[in-house]
Amino acid sequence: MAFSNSSILAVVELICYAVLIPFSLYVGFRHGKKAILGYLYLNILCTLRVVADIIQLASGTNPNAKPSLAATIVSSVGLSPLLLGLAGFLHEIHIYVVMATASSRTSFKKANRWMWFAQFQIHGTCVVGVILVIIGTVELYSASSTSQLHTDDSLRSAGAVILVVLWGLLLNYAIYLLRRCRQLEGQLVRGLSDYIYWTQIAAVFIGVKMVYVVVYTFDHNDASLSPVTGSFAIKVIFTFLTSFLAALSFTIGGWRSLHIAVAAPKFAVVDRYDAPHEVRTVQMNRK
Repeated sequence: MAFSNSSILAVVELICYAVLIPFSLYVGFRHGKKAILGYLYLNILCTLRVVADIIQLASGTNPNAKPSLAATIVSSVGLSPLLLGLAGFLHEIHIYVVMATASSRTSFKKANRWMWFAQFQIHGTCVVGVILVIIGTVELYSASSTSQLHTDDSLRSAGAVILVVLWGLLLNYAIYLLRRCRQLEGQLVRGLSDYIYWTQIAAVFIGVKMVYVVVYTFDHNDASLSPVTGSFAIKVIFTFLTSFLAALSFTIGGWRSLHIAVAAPKFAVVDRYDAPHEVRTVQMNRK
């Protein structure tokens, strides 16, 4: 039985993500609990893609069929693990930067609360954007009038714009952290520089996918742009490569900075300034 191009692509994608999952799990384990957000969403992304490929291979695809509602929704929701994963990796990097620069444990805790508050805002914004896209997509398939069609299309477009704005804010967040990392010294700055460098590369791939999603959202009547029934080049570049290369960049960055979890406490200002008096005395005597 001959395989279609889409089936071959599904097999290739399935193999790539199946190989990547154990590496990302290992790297996430080595980075510890500070990295839980980033690697959680990274593995959710990998798992979703593996499941989607298995379903596609099991059911088969008709290249001339209209995109199904479920396939369109899954394509829209698939952006959220990428964006939230990016936010999670930046959150981990920011923790290490604050550990090395905070003047006291109190200031570190205050900064940590603000970082978690920012994560809640990021998650909330992402959820709102995805929900608008889903509602607009569902209603678009059942629209019975021109006015309703216009309203549903506006909801879907608004959700896509929110996600693009969120990506832009995360990219600026990454640039800010890169500047902060360059102010650090020693082994820590080398590890964090590699980490933020590969995270920014992943952000670029996510941005390419975001542009594609926005273009397709505003011109969804063009079947050639569909992630389900579009051309093979569209599927390879915007459905497979952008997501996989972003996931691979996250994993490479984590691999090249495995020592951070061990090295960071040695540079932590909060540990030096806020350790109990007995501990500080022992540390001074050892020196």
